[in-house]
Amino acid sequence: IRIFTMVQGGPLAPHPGVRSVTSIHSFLSIDNGLTFTADPEAVLKPDDFTEFDVWSLNDPSVLQLSDGRYRMYVAGLISELPDASDAHWAILSATTTATDSGHGQGTDQPSPESLQLVHMSTYEMGVGTHRPEVLVTKSGQLLTVVVEPEEQDDGRLVKHRVYRFDTNGKPIGEPFAVTWKTDDYGEPADHRAAIIDGELVIVYQSLVFDQGVSPGGGPAEQYALNQSLLLARYTLDGHELFRGPIVAHVTDFDQDNFPDHCLLPLENSLLVSTGTKDQIKFREVSYQGEVLNTHELSTSEIRSLSSIGNSLMRVGDQVWMFAGSGTQREQTSGISVLKLDSKFQPTELAWFAQDGEERTFPTGNLQYQGYTFVTYDVRDTQDRPVGPEDAPFQTRLMVLDEELDLVLDIDIGSGEGFAHVHPTLAILDGDLVIGWSMRAEGMNRRAPQVKLERYSLQFVPDGGVHEGQNLAAGHTLTITDVDEGPMMLGDVDNDGQTNNLDITPFITALQIGGSIDDPSQVDAFLAQVPGGNFASADTSMDRLVNNLDITRWINLLAQSSDVAIDSHQAVSVQPAGPPPAILAAAAVRRVPRPLLATYVHPAGDTGSSGPIASVDIFAEV
Repeated sequence: IRIFTMVQGGPLAPHPGVRSVTSIHSFLSIDNGLTFTADPEAVLKPDDFTEFDVWSLNDPSVLQLSDGRYRMYVAGLISELPDASDAHWAILSATTTATDSGHGQGTDQPSPESLQLVHMSTYEMGVGTHRPEVLVTKSGQLLTVVVEPEEQDDGRLVKHRVYRFDTNGKPIGEPFAVTWKTDDYGEPADHRAAIIDGELVIVYQSLVFDQGVSPGGGPAEQYALNQSLLLARYTLDGHELFRGPIVAHVTDFDQDNFPDHCLLPLENSLLVSTGTKDQIKFREVSYQGEVLNTHELSTSEIRSLSSIGNSLMRVGDQVWMFAGSGTQREQTSGISVLKLDSKFQPTELAWFAQDGEERTFPTGNLQYQGYTFVTYDVRDTQDRPVGPEDAPFQTRLMVLDEELDLVLDIDIGSGEGFAHVHPTLAILDGDLVIGWSMRAEGMNRRAPQVKLERYSLQFVPDGGVHEGQNLAAGHTLTITDVDEGPMMLGDVDNDGQTNNLDITPFITALQIGGSIDDPSQVDAFLAQVPGGNFASADTSMDRLVNNLDITRWINLLAQSSDVAIDSHQAVSVQPAGPPPAILAAAAVRRVPRPLLATYVHPAGDTGSSGPIASVDIFAEV
């Protein structure tokens, strides 16, 4: 992780004509942000500029350009007259050269591809929804299978429902129930689901409880008389095709136990993994619920594996398992990537752990564009056994490259997790959708609530852009004003787009400043920018126009000019090269240090007034 910051270098403020202060420095972390090491030299200093005098450099922001280069924008206090009497603030830039590809000079290695994630939206399902299974149909619909208990008018207890969304994430129709409590099999509990040959396939645990006994805290199995593992198949619009037991009425839970199982479609059957205390059991199952083969794996084979809360993946003709490991006290908790042989015995391909973290339940995985995406639970290591109600888990996403090297490991969503948050994921119209269970806020009791997080994905070559490749962020940031309707952030001149024509109006808005709800501020702005939109300058969306909006506005302006990504929301990753890196705001990026771009003063009067003047922020090398 690399961060950039301004360093004043002492207590004294800049004094144009006498004293320049502040340079831009970079710090690198190779341990997920626990410690940072400063680069030996400043990235950008006032005396790097020769066309004019620079007395201060403030608030750096770094973006990737559409041709693969990187550019730093920085606010600069500058002057051109010998006595510095014309000192004023301007936006300056420094840009890498096209030959800086991140591998050092004189190499013939191809430029690596960087993965960029931009958080686009969060959709909150109803309070009471839990354990989402996120699936995508061939027609581009998103299906979310959730636990959502509800007693019907006829007294029947529905336990699981399916919600449908279109490509844009808008709900379609009414949800349909897929499991409910029965006399034979009791109350449905944990579930997993997949779309196979155009059908929705659900495998779920169901528990029969003793008369008058209701589950309390902890695993529900401890209150059950028996449990079953069932299979149901539905059409994608909710018509039941089949339901039957895979294993029925088990009473010896040391031999068979079905919580937090996982499944994987094979060629002509379904692979279902369940777990007891010290073993994982794999069953090959027909789509009519018949058990075709059974295999067992000791959890002590590698790192004390977790027998439940795992996930399976097909990689070519191989079966991989992502499993929590280090389940015993005094062992390091981590996530193991296992390859299973024809007898379902494991070989560990990779292991990911971090001191001070408990990592478990890697319940979601997929492969896309050469990367492997895995979602899992994480929390701080506990010094004693503590349940998730007292020490909640959070959702984490790790991304691995083709060599299974970790290229990204980031927290997902906000708020405390509910139980094991059961994060799963899918690709919807080229975007990544992650579903997870949070603890509903503002409730008098603990209740789950599913959140769906959507990220755009871009795969950007470091050395340039392939013809036809879309590097835009894929969305337009808007806010809604009660009086004026939809409004584009950054479009200060109110012409329907954010571009260079907004530079002078934005600077005018900054000069006026203040609350966007204050009519006197709005009137003062409109007197100088007739037809403009003062609120569009509030890019930080805190209802105020001030210097906190500068970096965000630069990002929006650069995005509109085919910059690859809105760095304020972005997390970007690519393999490290030997040179120091540039990091976009709130981003993880390993790329070369910038070279100074030529400063270009605008020809003629820019129309700005007061102490702030605009300069060409798209200066080229």
